[in-house]
Amino acid sequence: MTATIEASSGVWSLFWRSCLWIVVCIALGHASELRAEKSHRPTEAQISRLLAEAWKPPPSSIDVVVYCNRSPRPRPLREIRKAVERVYAATDGVSAGKKNPVQRRKAIEAEIQRLAREQSQPLLIKKRIRRDGALYREDAVKARPGVKLGPETKYDHTYVNAGNPKQKDFTSFEYQHDRKIATIDDKKGSRWKPTRVWYARSFGMGPSFLLRMTTGQTHKVAGKVEFGPDPQKLQRLTEGKHKLIEILVRRGTYQSHVVDRFEIRLRQKPEHIATLIVCDADDYSHMYRSESYDPKTGKLLAVTERKEFQKSGFPRVWIKEEHHPDGQVFRDEYIFTKTQLNSKLPPGIFQFAPPKGYARVDQRPESPIVTQSHGHQIAVDSTPTGDPIADVSVSSGHTWRVWLVVINAVVIAALVIGFFAWRARSR
Repeated sequence: MTATIEASSGVWSLFWRSCLWIVVCIALGHASELRAEKSHRPTEAQISRLLAEAWKPPPSSIDVVVYCNRSPRPRPLREIRKAVERVYAATDGVSAGKKNPVQRRKAIEAEIQRLAREQSQPLLIKKRIRRDGALYREDAVKARPGVKLGPETKYDHTYVNAGNPKQKDFTSFEYQHDRKIATIDDKKGSRWKPTRVWYARSFGMGPSFLLRMTTGQTHKVAGKVEFGPDPQKLQRLTEGKHKLIEILVRRGTYQSHVVDRFEIRLRQKPEHIATLIVCDADDYSHMYRSESYDPKTGKLLAVTERKEFQKSGFPRVWIKEEHHPDGQVFRDEYIFTKTQLNSKLPPGIFQFAPPKGYARVDQRPESPIVTQSHGHQIAVDSTPTGDPIADVSVSSGHTWRVWLVVINAVVIAALVIGFFAWRARSR
């Protein structure tokens, strides 16, 4: 009996010693982790590598296939009603058959209710995106009842920016393959809004813009004024003497990768992080995560994540989140199945050449011209794809897009002017 008790006490003693040893190891490991995560000023090599990625130009050409899973972004009912009524008003003159006012009103109301129901559902779209300089083409098809997206799924819409805005050419066109309608326009503001997938292989618009604006300078090259990196500002960043921003870095791990975690703060609001960049310690082109904050309040505004980088430099998975002040979070996930960069694209894919049998709607004249074969019917459709470039009817006007471009231009100009004015005062 005594031997049994002694053996039992020995087992319990060994158990408690093991527990104590585990606690000590965890505490030491935690202390080591805290020491490893102490932030410090980056070295000149780290700053050079960081800015090299921020200033890296996009590929000259791109050809990708991507599946986009977009969270719903509900629009107010009044906006839906206005859009549907605009589409019906624009297509009344070219639609086959005439509806009496009562039938027309019922059709409009039914369409409004359908769109209101659909916009509450996540949207899955398959896209093939090709870009060559200012030329842009997007073939798209969205998932709908009875249609599963896959390699063999045919695209039902094509959107093309065929002109060069720098040369005052705003030509754009669209093919509605399911309804066999082709539309062309050349008014300013008529260009389609591209899906900027090339940001998937860079720091993204937000972090790159911040780093460029605070480390760049204007200089003349071959008689032209260009904006490029300033070596003196790089040196000031390394020394911690930059007038506008401060950058701190710490080594750590993220999703089993060894990473450098860069915190960028504005000198005016040093208590809050403006931008966080997490990239592979050995290859800064592999940025796994970035976060953008409101520098005044410290509230999170946007998050991007990248996973499973491929040889092309593109991640297989690219996730973007928008965090709104009211607590809403909009999440878009892009999965790339094909990425081809800097290859020669056939010029014909950017030229207006509707397939045989398509009705043509030319919106370039003041009064749109509709050319169609005998017996061809143009059906009214305002089905949204959930994508900004696709929520415009083929026959609707482009007034709202003109105003959007103007507003964006004014906001960007105000930001740039304010930034340089502030920098001039700080000197």
